[in-house]
Amino acid sequence: MKPALLFIIFLLIYSVSTPASAEPVKVTFLPQWYHQAQFAGYYMAEKKGIYKKYGLEVTILEGSPDANVYDSLQNGSAVFTSQSLVSGLKKKALGLDIVCLSQILQKSSLMILGKKADGISKVSDLSGRSIGIWLCDFDVLIHEFIRKNRLSMTYVPVLSSVNIFLYGGIDTINALSYNEYHQIINSGFESSDLAVFDFNEFDLSFPEDGIYCLKNTFEQSREVCDKFVKASIEGWSCAFEHPEQAVDICLYYIRNMKGARQPASRAQETWMLNKLKELIQVGDVPVGNLSEEKYRLMGQLLLDQKVIAEVPLFNDFFKGSVNVQK
Repeated sequence: MKPALLFIIFLLIYSVSTPASAEPVKVTFLPQWYHQAQFAGYYMAEKKGIYKKYGLEVTILEGSPDANVYDSLQNGSAVFTSQSLVSGLKKKALGLDIVCLSQILQKSSLMILGKKADGISKVSDLSGRSIGIWLCDFDVLIHEFIRKNRLSMTYVPVLSSVNIFLYGGIDTINALSYNEYHQIINSGFESSDLAVFDFNEFDLSFPEDGIYCLKNTFEQSREVCDKFVKASIEGWSCAFEHPEQAVDICLYYIRNMKGARQPASRAQETWMLNKLKELIQVGDVPVGNLSEEKYRLMGQLLLDQKVIAEVPLFNDFFKGSVNVQK
């Protein structure tokens, strides 16, 4: 038999015996907030084909203050979501059967800001002052800061704007280092004008954003969960290696996926990405791991404030591959 004919027969046999490439698994991811560089790693993983490399077709939805990510998990409109540790632990303890697949932010970005011109420079200066506080799960940490420092403060509910602080309607405001802090500086204040009470310096450094899904999703689709986590972490590495490109992609999501409903600033997104790197790449702690000790302390804080009645077992909450004790 001629060699050419043998080769053709081989190709026919190979094509029959070798299955076609599997179709990508379609999943949805819902961040807990509007599109911004807080989620740059996920954008990079989608736009740079990293999810596709892992056999996933990921649709990234847009969060908002009104979008309940947990409802979206339950009704099936989202498979994965991003949320803070304090929120995820609270929801788990209150009966929602979710699991944390990966702890992305290892440190706290939370802080309280005041103006030195108002006579605020040290913790004791906060007593008797008003504070703008978000009506969300972060308020647990604000209350703990005030309790630990034996302060008496007047709570004023605020949404996402810092204008009430800028115009003197309140004395202090809670803020995130990668977001509201930069907004305030960008509004005309110098960093030296502000009294900054960084929670990492007050023994309140708790991990924040992680990746969550329903426990049932994890048990039925562990391989998909593992691929989504690995691809997302790779996306974060890619974002930090190529920050300018990452900011470009963030601006694309902000301006196009939101219909340009809100202004987008390259300076703000660049600041946010740089700060996120400080919160994600922390020392020798592998990205994605959760400290059981930090988990236990957060649970105790929620117990002390009577937010929950029992702390879920750590191994029932965190499904990452390695547990670190830091």
